[in-house]
Amino acid sequence: MRVSKVFAFFAPYSLCYTCCDMATKSLYNYFKRDRQSSLSSSISQSTVNAVNKEVAAIASTQNDDDPKMRGEYIKITAKDRATVGEYAAKNGIAAAIRHFKRNGQFPNLKEATVRGWKNAYCKELLIQSSRKRGPVEIEELPQKRRGRPLLLGEELEDEVKSFIKVAREKGTIVNTHTVMATARGVVIGHDANLLLENGGYIEITKSWAQRLLERMNLVKRKGTTAVKVHPSNFEKLKKQFLSDVRSTVVMEDIPEELIINWDQTGLKYVPVSNWTFADKGSKRVEIAGLEDKRQLTVLLSCSLKGKLLPTQVIYAGKTPACLPKVGYPSEWYLTYTENHWSNEQTMMG
Repeated sequence: MRVSKVFAFFAPYSLCYTCCDMATKSLYNYFKRDRQSSLSSSISQSTVNAVNKEVAAIASTQNDDDPKMRGEYIKITAKDRATVGEYAAKNGIAAAIRHFKRNGQFPNLKEATVRGWKNAYCKELLIQSSRKRGPVEIEELPQKRRGRPLLLGEELEDEVKSFIKVAREKGTIVNTHTVMATARGVVIGHDANLLLENGGYIEITKSWAQRLLERMNLVKRKGTTAVKVHPSNFEKLKKQFLSDVRSTVVMEDIPEELIINWDQTGLKYVPVSNWTFADKGSKRVEIAGLEDKRQLTVLLSCSLKGKLLPTQVIYAGKTPACLPKVGYPSEWYLTYTENHWSNEQTMMG
């Protein structure tokens, strides 16, 4: 154990501190000198003198101008690991250690380390050889990933990430549900028996999808659209409208069955969410189809009496050929206009 300028004050001061330690020095300044300390009264003077003598002897042997430091740290790159692993695979582990020690490049290589690099090199060489024909050259051996092993493994997870990146580049919505579906598809494409429901060990959950999105540095963002403009006197217009309704009902004595509230809303042919996962800090978040205006109109209505009236669906077109051939409920009313908007004719039915 290294001791640097240690002073013992057991007899006169009842405190021991290291000058180079500012926190300990502060403690020393805090305590008052006490020649009649509890330590002096509980330990014999001869014992205190012996301790002070031994501490002083250790302190005198230390050279503060040339402290003993750890050797220089050598950084090993992925390319260095491949070089050593290749040499060990071709010439043996012991020969590799001697070779790199002799040329001074890596003088402190350990046998276990070189064996690990050799095995990693041989494994990577086998994988690369099975993927392509001809000579294979391994230029780098990346360090093994630390921490908990990946649920899908590196190869399958990289495929899932690739699908997600391509989807975002094309403006497709990315969320935990699409990530889970993508991962299931990738696993099934390789071996469906790996899934938990088929007797395997892979269970794709929402929490796993969230962690994958975090590893990809993707955060929840709202899609960028044109700015909407609201009338500045909206509240005034709303009050005036409700006042007109009340006045008309009273003056014309309109029954509750004929007081109908309806809402016309445009529905996109392909529904698109406004939210997706995108790169953190991105200025624009593109979502495919978000600006697509192709829609149909649905009119929902209900009387003040509480009866829900049949739904009306309006398509864009000039002839009945624009109407779909799918089966709607018989009580629904399908019609069309040139721009799929509701007008007086469609309202009158």
